[in-house]
Amino acid sequence: MSDLPPFAKPATGQGPTAGGSVGPDAARGRADGPRAASDLTAVRLPWGVARGVDLGGVRVWRGLPYAAAPIGERRFQAPEPPEPWAGERDCSAFGATSPQLRLPGLRSPARRGREPRGSEDCLYLNVWSPGPGGPPRPVLVWIHGGGFVSGAGSSFDGARLAARGDVVVVTVNYRLGPWGHLDLAGRPGAGNLALLDQLAALRWVRAAAGAFGGDPGLVTVFGESAGAMYIGALLGAPDARGLFHRAVLQSGTAHHLRDQAGSERVRRRYLDLLDLPPARASTVELVRAAQELLAESVLPGAAVGLDPFAPSLDGAVLPVGPAGAVAAGSARDVPLLVTWCHDEAELFLTLAPDVLPVGLARRALATLGEARWQALLDLYTLTADDLAADDLAADDLAAGDPAAGRAALLTDAMFALPASRLADAAHAGGGRVWTLRFDPVAPGRAAMHGADLPLTWGRADETSQDPARRAAAHWQDALASFARSGDPSTRALPAWPRYDPDRRTALLLGATASAVEQPGGARHAAWTGLPLP
Repeated sequence: MSDLPPFAKPATGQGPTAGGSVGPDAARGRADGPRAASDLTAVRLPWGVARGVDLGGVRVWRGLPYAAAPIGERRFQAPEPPEPWAGERDCSAFGATSPQLRLPGLRSPARRGREPRGSEDCLYLNVWSPGPGGPPRPVLVWIHGGGFVSGAGSSFDGARLAARGDVVVVTVNYRLGPWGHLDLAGRPGAGNLALLDQLAALRWVRAAAGAFGGDPGLVTVFGESAGAMYIGALLGAPDARGLFHRAVLQSGTAHHLRDQAGSERVRRRYLDLLDLPPARASTVELVRAAQELLAESVLPGAAVGLDPFAPSLDGAVLPVGPAGAVAAGSARDVPLLVTWCHDEAELFLTLAPDVLPVGLARRALATLGEARWQALLDLYTLTADDLAADDLAADDLAAGDPAAGRAALLTDAMFALPASRLADAAHAGGGRVWTLRFDPVAPGRAAMHGADLPLTWGRADETSQDPARRAAAHWQDALASFARSGDPSTRALPAWPRYDPDRRTALLLGATASAVEQPGGARHAAWTGLPLP
């Protein structure tokens, strides 16, 4: 699924030099935080000593390599353990991002005549911690979104969340686009290198969390959009078991992946566009072919589909579909928190109205057939009189507005219903799961795709007059509670029962918070037994 580049400041494409030996004075000179380096910023890891930056109450270590650089002989290969370094490693600067691709059809200026951003040497992560002293803290590992083709962990500042929740926050870069999703090496698992990178990062966290004051036995993965979809895939990956202990999926679930035949079609078309062996291609040439493939993907009848770069059922990393694995009990011991936003599709209708909504509607027509699709559209655009006659909730249905009805239908098909079905699967597999819908925090402000990101990373204050800051406080405290106990309930929230398929209770969080049964009402009921596009 396509989404905006991640929230907050732009990611840098430059990383620190590996293996450099610097002392406190050098570290202090390069630090961009408000305080100079202190003894608490130097931590001993299995690969060497890393010196971070004291931000005042929270310390940050940027640009830590969690795997060897995937260049040279390691290009297009599974990640290997990081190489040790001598002396102190200066961790005041972020590491490089993966090469960034541009999603087609976005209403924003293109980068013309410029080198692509990012580097193939991109396997870095960042750590924020109130520690390293004190009792071991929960660890939250963030998998960023970006439509599988853009974004970076370094676009998110974990300082506020770490301080408020007294938790360790880790954000991860991983390989994107063709580097992360196409088998360009001809080896098992090579078509899922993004997932293998994330597994490598989680192994790094297990080995290193204690040095930062984190508990390696209390790791929560959380992510938004494509990041949540990766987490959905990890729930079905045998090699992921035991590497994390809770999972938070924001606006994405476990349904978005390709079968082997679809992945092979994409790979072959990409190689046709590249027109030379991948090993001989430069980064610029690989980016060019990827952009051409993305442009093709939105054309009617495109064989590569809407999202050519996505996780795949490769028989190695993902031997079976994650949703089926969850229903069979793969997440029985991993509590889940699954969320979506009230107006998800409004973002795509605003940023790429001629591409993404059209393509998604086309895919829905192919999946459901014209009669079913039209019946759903009719339901979602009932008039006010129809609502009264059928005793349906006007809040749930777009009363007589075809455009709003279409947006609501796409929101449900793409996000709300996949969330509900993943919750059903987790419940069937004996797991514990909670669901939450992010609602508008102010009148006239839609809770579109990505509306949860400022609440996750922004300023939070439960006493503020700003409803967005109050909502952020509720959400960040729920995240911290979930990371600690496996239950997102807090004293400030209303009673929030665990999800079950009969009541389908979800917390609705916006300007206020309330727990509601069957929040999808008649429109969700109309999808019973229907496949999702």
